[in-house]
Formats: sequence, structure tokens, C-alpha cells
Amino acid sequence: MRAALYARVSTGRQADFNLSLPDQIESMLNWCTKNNYEIVQQYCDEGLTGTDDRRPAFQRMMADACNSSKHRPFDIIVVHSFSRFFRDEVEFTLYERRLTKHGIALASISQEGINNQENEFLRRMLAMVDEQNSRENAKHTLRCMIRNAERGFFNGSTVPFGYRIQETDEPARTGHKKLLVLDPLEVPVVERIFKLYIERNMGVKDIASLLNKEGITRRGSLWSTTTVYQILTNTVYKGEKLFNQKTWKTGEKKDVAEIIRIPVEPIVSPEVFELVKEKRIQRSPKMNHPRRLTSPKLLTGLLRCGECGAAMTAATGKSNTYFYYRCNTRTRKHLDLCSSKMVPMGKLEMSVLSALADKVFIPERVGMILKELKQKMRGDNPQSITELNKQLEAVHFKLKNLYHSIENGIQIDAILKQRLDELKKQETEISRKIEGYSSTTQAMVDSIDMEEVKVFAGLLREKLLNRDTPFSKEYLHLLVRGIELKGNQATVRGSYVSLAGAIKYTAQKKNLSTSQEVLRFNG
Repeated sequence: MRAALYARVSTGRQADFNLSLPDQIESMLNWCTKNNYEIVQQYCDEGLTGTDDRRPAFQRMMADACNSSKHRPFDIIVVHSFSRFFRDEVEFTLYERRLTKHGIALASISQEGINNQENEFLRRMLAMVDEQNSRENAKHTLRCMIRNAERGFFNGSTVPFGYRIQETDEPARTGHKKLLVLDPLEVPVVERIFKLYIERNMGVKDIASLLNKEGITRRGSLWSTTTVYQILTNTVYKGEKLFNQKTWKTGEKKDVAEIIRIPVEPIVSPEVFELVKEKRIQRSPKMNHPRRLTSPKLLTGLLRCGECGAAMTAATGKSNTYFYYRCNTRTRKHLDLCSSKMVPMGKLEMSVLSALADKVFIPERVGMILKELKQKMRGDNPQSITELNKQLEAVHFKLKNLYHSIENGIQIDAILKQRLDELKKQETEISRKIEGYSSTTQAMVDSIDMEEVKVFAGLLREKLLNRDTPFSKEYLHLLVRGIELKGNQATVRGSYVSLAGAIKYTAQKKNLSTSQEVLRFNG
């Protein structure tokens, strides 16, 4: 009989249990020799689970076996154990029956007693046991990885650009535990990508093109819109590596409470990351048509009619000399459907900018906005950093007393050990919250002082009223979400978080260079 061998390992650790690919192949070769089977093909999948069929070699083997247009390539598929073939009872049965339909048998060298067709029930029972064992192993592995992540260690997967792996002295199951640390050669590239997006108003495509043109590669590969987007959206760059976000098998997103936030050294500040996030939202086609972003008209994409809710866009008079903002309902449907009137473009734009500069973005008003934002954040998360520090101090005090009692000879019974474990767990949880605080929006808002507010307000007023630069429109679209015009009254809706991020970022730029430098969007 002609035999095909199939070998599979899920992880490198399986080699420690005589399940490595070479060990499996050698055992199967000896078994085939003993049973006078001719080996005609070998298929191997490395680092892939047996709970699904997403295995290249497995799919190749099944395609070869079940291709009716070809002569049957082999008579039997030999595996080390049935768990190597599949760890899902239903899938195991379906695939085995496909093979049987094409006249191909399936045999295990370590479970010879149930190889024949008469023992199908036992094989199915064994497949159910393998499936349950796989589930339990997955749960145990996930628990270990979560614990590892809670302690700040790196669990694997692709290393984010800008970082590298550093081994610690603490032993792991294989080798030593690892940390994510900054890569000094890649960090400047990440910083530049954020700067190009914020200060020069470049999109992900333009950034990728510029980097490729300059010969700056991503670990030997060219940049693309996807890889640049991943840089701009990954929270690791503001100091927060997320773990356990999705169910590995289905890709389903997990509850926020299950996500582990691993603190790492940031490359950009939280305010820079938040500014990028707000700009991405505003640049999204769902929020603004691309033509609106490139339009020279200041209020395009922001202005809406207070009478019917439609957008108001640029229009010209009969002589094409005078420009207005006009309700789209009147322009595209019928004049009688809306009672709003055309508004002179220059007059409205200057009125809006003057009102923002003189009434909204003034130190007193901005201070009130920040106070409201802090109160809202405290409402969502009543624990402040001060309260967390107090809680940690109280836990340390209790632990110190327990350690002191143990040193003085008190016996460690089950109750004392349980209490000690509870306090250590509280210490870990509170410490993780404190470490993660520095990368949150709340930390950025809490750090803003009135001096920074005054600096920002002064610089913003100067730039908003200067129509000779594109600064007015860029900052307006970043800070303002919409303007509703009804009669002679305009109602402005804005983003508190964007305002806070802009204040902090502008203050940082001022400290980094001269007092004249401000946040620029077009270099």
C-alpha cells in the first residue's frame, strides 16, 4: 500500500514531548517499514493548531487525496496520533468520511487498536477527548499569557515598528521573559510620521510615498497606506501595548474589561496621539467628503442650515463676483422647501473667526471648558491618580505589617496565605492602573495649567485672524465639529478633547524652540 505521512505541531514547545516534526516523521517511517507501506508523500504543518483546517499542508493533502480528476495518489494517510489530524470531533468525522468516500484510509501509529472501520465510535470518542483537552490547554495558556502581560512582559506576535525585544533575567518556560523596548534606529521614523501627519497635513498615502522616495524602509519593506495607518492608530506609540483584544479563533472583539494594557516607553505623547485621532476622524470620508477638505472655502463641511438641517455650500452670484453660503435644499431641491437665505461668504467667515478668537478661545472660557472636561472624565472614572496612589500606599502598609509579623515568627496558615495573595493581587491591579494613567487622555487634561492655556489662546487668536495662511481652516476643522446657522445666529459645536490636545501640543512646541513657534499644519 502507498502511504502519505502527515505531521503537525502547534508550538515549538511540543518538541519537549517527543512531538517535534522530525520525531513524528521518524516514528511514522519506522511504522510504515514494519507494515510494508511504500512512502509516496509527506505533508508537514508547523506552528498551526489542529482545531481548524486553516493549514496549508493539510489542505494540499486533502486536495491531492480527493481530486477525482487524478488517479488516487495514495491509499492511506498515516499520522502520529489522531489529534495531529484534527482536534475537533465534528471536523474530524467530516474529513475522515471524505477520505473514506475516495477510498483512502486514516491510521494512527500510536493508537493502532482503533484504526479499523469497526472502531469508528471509539475514534469519535477519542476526537471528543482531544477537542476538550485542546480547550482546556487554550484556557490555561491564555491565563498564563494574561498573567505575563499584567506583569508587563511581551507575549509574542509581531514586534511593532519602533521597538525591539529585550530579554530579562527572569526565566520563562523556554528562555527568558521579554520586554518591548525602544529601537533607536526606528524611533525617529515613527516620530516623523506623526509630525508629517499633524504639522504638514499629509495623508497616509503621501507619507508612504515620501518615505519610499527617500529610501526609508520598514525593516527592508516598502511603506504602504496600511503600514502608515497602523503606526498612526496603534496605542503602543503613546505607551500602551494592548493584549487580549480579540478571540484568537473567531476574531471577535472582547469586552474592554478583558483587555490588558501593558505600559511601555512611549514614542509620542498622549496629546500628539489624540490630535492624530481627531484629525483622522475629521478627514474620514464618513465625516467629510475629500473635496471639502481641499476646498479653499473656510466653512465648507462645517456649516449647516438651522432651518432644515442640510449642508450649506459655496455659491456665486450671477456676475460670479460675489460669493455666498447657500442651503443645499434650496440649491438642489426647491426654493420653497427652506426659508433660509444666502449669507455673504467673507462676512460670515470673518464673523465666525472673530467670535471664536474673541469669545470662545479666550483663557477664561477655555479654562471653563477644561474644567467641564475633567468633571466628565471623573464621572466616567471616579478614581483619580491621587486616589489610586493612596490605595497603593494603604496596600503597601498592610503588606509591610504582614511581612513584619512573619519575620517575628507568626505561622503562615491558609488564612494568612490567602490574605497575602489578595493584597499582592490588589497591589498588581492598582500598580497597573497607575502605570497606564500616564498614557490616558485624562492624564493629559489633568496636566494642563492656566499658563499653557494663556499661551495657546494668544497664539490661536493671532493665527485664526490671519487669513493669509491655511492655518485658520486646519485648526477650525480640528477643533470645530459643526456650525449651525439660523437667521443671524450661529451655534458652534466643538471637541473638548481636541482642544485639550491642541493646548498641550502647542505648549510643547513652544518649549522646544522659540516663543514664535506654534503648531503648523503646512510647514
